[in-house]
Amino acid sequence: MLLSLLCWALTPRAAAMPPTQQATLPAIESRALQPLVDDLVPLVEEAAGARFHTIPEVVLADPDTLAEVLYTEQMHLLGELTELEGGSADASARDTATQVAHLMAGKYGFLDKKLYLSLEGIGEALAQAGAEPRLVGPLIQVVLAHELTHALQDQQVDLARVVIESATADAVMAANCTVEGHAVWVQEQVAARLGLDEASEVMSLVLGYQEGGLPVDATQFYSSYVYGLGRDFSAWHTSHGGTDHMWDVLASPPRATSMIVHPSTYMEPSSRATLGLPKALRRASRRLGRRRWAQRTQPLGDFDVRDQLVRSGAGGHLADRVDEAWHARSVGGEMLGVEVQVLRFARPALAQAYVLDMGRQAAFQAAATRHDTRVIASAGVFDAVASDVSARESIALQVGESHELGTVWLAQGGDVVQVITVNRTPTDRRIARAVRPVLKRLDQQPLPPEALLLSQRR
Repeated sequence: MLLSLLCWALTPRAAAMPPTQQATLPAIESRALQPLVDDLVPLVEEAAGARFHTIPEVVLADPDTLAEVLYTEQMHLLGELTELEGGSADASARDTATQVAHLMAGKYGFLDKKLYLSLEGIGEALAQAGAEPRLVGPLIQVVLAHELTHALQDQQVDLARVVIESATADAVMAANCTVEGHAVWVQEQVAARLGLDEASEVMSLVLGYQEGGLPVDATQFYSSYVYGLGRDFSAWHTSHGGTDHMWDVLASPPRATSMIVHPSTYMEPSSRATLGLPKALRRASRRLGRRRWAQRTQPLGDFDVRDQLVRSGAGGHLADRVDEAWHARSVGGEMLGVEVQVLRFARPALAQAYVLDMGRQAAFQAAATRHDTRVIASAGVFDAVASDVSARESIALQVGESHELGTVWLAQGGDVVQVITVNRTPTDRRIARAVRPVLKRLDQQPLPPEALLLSQRR
C-alpha cells in the first residue's frame, strides 16, 4: 500500500467504465499536445510562483505503457524504502502498476521526467462524472496543468528525494498529500484563469473532494484525504505565507498526516508526549509471531487511524481525539503477520466508545454474513485480560485461498490496545501474555497536563 501512494498520478477513483459509457475521443498525436503544454507553462508558473528549468515532453500513453513506467518507478522506490528483494519486490511493483495504470488520466514520470496523458483515462473520467463529450479538450488542459505542476515540483525540490528522506510511512503519506494537494490547488488556479470551471468540477467529482470534508464511504476516503485535504493544506499555507513559503513546505513536507488535517500545526513543535512504547510493542508482536519474521515499529499516523475507523464503519471523527498512536508489525509473508497497535485517546470515555463501536461493527459483520458460505465470522468479548471494555472479531474467508483475520480490542483508561492477526491464530493465553506488558507500560505513563488541556480545547 505504501508505494501505491507514490505514483504522482491523477487517478480516477472508480473502476474502468465499459467502452459504451466512455466519451468518444478525438484522434490526437503527442506532437499536437506540445503547443498546448507550452501555452499552459506560464500559467502554471504564475500560479505556483516558480519557473521551469526545462519544459517536459508530453507523451500519449496507453495503459500498458503506463504500467511499465509505474513498474520501473515502483522498483526504484521499493529499493530505497523497503527491504523487499528479488521476487517479492518484483511482484509488489508489478501488482501496483497493473492495478493503477488503467485508471490514470495523467502521470508525471519522476524518473524519465516525461509527462504522460491517457485518453482512455480522460474518457473514463468524463463518463464517471456524467459529463458531456465537449469537455474533452478542457479536461485535457486541466490534467496537463496538474501534471505540469508535478514536473515543476520535481525541478524545484526533487520529488524522489522528498519521499525517500521521509522518516516514516506516515511521513511518506504526508508528503504525498502535500505534493498532490499543491498540484490540485495550482490546477484549479489555472482552470479559473482559463474559464474551465466545468472541467475543474469534473476533476473534483472524479477525485472525490467536491463536497468538502472527508466522506464516510471507505471507497472515497483515500482520494478525498490526499487530494481534498492536501489541497486545503496547500491553500492554507499559500494564503498565510505566499508561494515562496509553499515551496519551503514542499521542500520539507509535514512529518505527520495530522499536520495535513490541521495545517497550522506544521510550524509548531509537537505537544504530544512520546509514550516510549516501541520496545514493549516489539516484544508483543514478536511473541505473537515468530522470531525470524521481519519487524517494524512506527508511530501510527492520522491517515492510518482515520482510514481504519472509516473502513470499520465507525466514522473518522474519533481520530481527532487521538493524542498518540503507535504500531508494531511482525511479518512472515505477504499474507502472514501480526500487528499490535496502541491508540491513546483524550479521555477514557472515548477509548471505551471506540472499542464498543468496534464490537458492534464486528457483531453486525458476523450477522450480515451468516448465510454466506464463503465467510465464517464471529464476534464477542476478550476476557483473558482485565480491561475496562473489550471486543473481538474473527473472520475466515474461503475465496480462492483460505484466509483468517482476527482482531482483539482492549480499552484501559484512555488507551486502546488492539491486536490484529493475519493467517495466524495465537491462543487467548498467548495474546494475554503479549499485551499485559504493553498495558502496564501505558499505565505507568498517564497523559501529561498539557495534553489534557489540548484535548479540552478540541
